[in-house]
Amino acid sequence: MHEQVVSVLTRAQKKKIDSKEINTDRPTESSTARRPDQPTAVEVLKRPKDITELRFSDNYNNKCLRQSNNIVSDASYCTYVPSQSAIFLNTRSLSTQEVLVRDLEKLCKKLNINDLLIIKNKSVDKNIQSLLRSIDRYKTTSLKFLITKEVTRITDKDEIITILNDFHILPTSGHAGINRMINNIKKYYFWPGITNDVINFVKKCKSCQIQKHTNRHTKEPMTITSTASTAFERISLDIMGPLDVDNYDNKYILTLQCDLSKYVEAYPLPRKDTETVTKAFVTNFVLRYGVPKTVISDRGTEFTSSVMVETCRLLGIEKHISTAYHHETLGAIENTHKHLGAYLRIQCENNKADWSDWVPFWCFSFNTSVHSETKYTPYELVFGKMCNLPSNLSKGIDPLYNHDDYPKELKYRLQKAQADAMQNLLQSKISRKCLYDKNCNSVKYNTGDLILLKNQVGNKLDNVYEGPYKVLKDISPNVLISKKNKEILVHKNNTKLFYD
Repeated sequence: MHEQVVSVLTRAQKKKIDSKEINTDRPTESSTARRPDQPTAVEVLKRPKDITELRFSDNYNNKCLRQSNNIVSDASYCTYVPSQSAIFLNTRSLSTQEVLVRDLEKLCKKLNINDLLIIKNKSVDKNIQSLLRSIDRYKTTSLKFLITKEVTRITDKDEIITILNDFHILPTSGHAGINRMINNIKKYYFWPGITNDVINFVKKCKSCQIQKHTNRHTKEPMTITSTASTAFERISLDIMGPLDVDNYDNKYILTLQCDLSKYVEAYPLPRKDTETVTKAFVTNFVLRYGVPKTVISDRGTEFTSSVMVETCRLLGIEKHISTAYHHETLGAIENTHKHLGAYLRIQCENNKADWSDWVPFWCFSFNTSVHSETKYTPYELVFGKMCNLPSNLSKGIDPLYNHDDYPKELKYRLQKAQADAMQNLLQSKISRKCLYDKNCNSVKYNTGDLILLKNQVGNKLDNVYEGPYKVLKDISPNVLISKKNKEILVHKNNTKLFYD
């Protein structure tokens, strides 16, 4: 087989080739002679669209085609059938070299065909080689032949399963995705319903479900939580750290934030065991500001241990814990941690061992700044007046004209400011919910379904998801699952359905 193969043509070369016009029935050396930049045959990996196919047939098939009245153009050795977009070439004519090529080119010129597709298989290999040898001897043809392998049609279900496994599970396949797997299989095989079979196969692959990130995440609508009506009625507790050990052996920070006023307190701690945390909470907060009605914390052992639970019971505090793997429950105090971390990094740039000395300054700075949600400073909502800042200490003190009216005035100011702050918070929550819910992707789980839980810890090579776990009850936006013989309530945003 002596055909010339050129894999790449530049745009200029292609444009130059296509612009040439054949002015005579018989090609001449000057007009259509094959040049080095004009290949005779090129092997392609994919069947091009809207191309005429060249097929090989015997005398009997050619005779049947002529009698069917479906042909448009006919020549001595070639028959064009438009309904099949194919030219049938009589295999017995392959012994006639120059006449064969001239006859094929004459028909193609008449039909304005420049490229022909040949589907390669074992039965026509000899015919293709004989045709290309004939064209190679007759060097004036301008036709180009695109050769592609024949796609095997599969009917046996066991063979289909084997092919799906080979093109997905083998290390050489790399657990390809749906589109890539379909394209790879169609190069070699075809069967009815191939797309649905690939989709179902990939969707049920356990390794892909656990190890791969998904493009479409579960996103439940935002839930508007209740808002406190007075200061320190409802507070959030959290631990920040571990940090670098400071000059006083402190390593953690216990942070508290009021749900209404956003007033914060922060206490450096050497440890975060439950006794240390509980003592700091009672000594520094309860004995100064009173007993809150509700306390919210995450699922850390320092907050869920019997010591903290019993302390809250004795003080009459209603203890709530956040949903597992859902930090948004404590979103306000988590956002406050970002502010605190940035402040400490700036102030402790030269000496990281004195970070605990700067914590009270940060609390003062935060509590005397106008909060974007309440439109008030936290200090004003707690104490009923503006704080005297170092920058305005030189200013005169506002005179009090009537001492008897001060208690009533203070009470009125607190009630008015706190009611206004509560209304601002509610309006902010509603606006945030409307914006958040625009791209929701809510799911509904049934009892007994298997779901995967997003892995919140670990390195790059750890599983992306854990499970599967059995659904006990759907409590939107949360779901109750069974994990290691324990009932755990998790948020749906960290889950996805497992296909078995």
